[in-house]
Amino acid sequence: KLSFFLLQHGYHQSTSDHSLFLKFSSSSTTTLLVYVDYVVLTGNNLTEIENITPLLDVAFKIKDLGNLK
Repeated sequence: KLSFFLLQHGYHQSTSDHSLFLKFSSSSTTTLLVYVDYVVLTGNNLTEIENITPLLDVAFKIKDLGNLK
């Protein structure tokens, strides 16, 4: 379900690691990595991160744990 959701929103699944999803534009890269029940979302396009986060919350009821440490 998550894979289908991300593919619909312009992400591409890595062929070497199926838990890694990437979204590229002309000047930015957004990376989403799934590990068990955690999602690490990073990139150089804060707007994309701010756009996808609430969509993920609506679809999957996620909890934002803040910056990765």
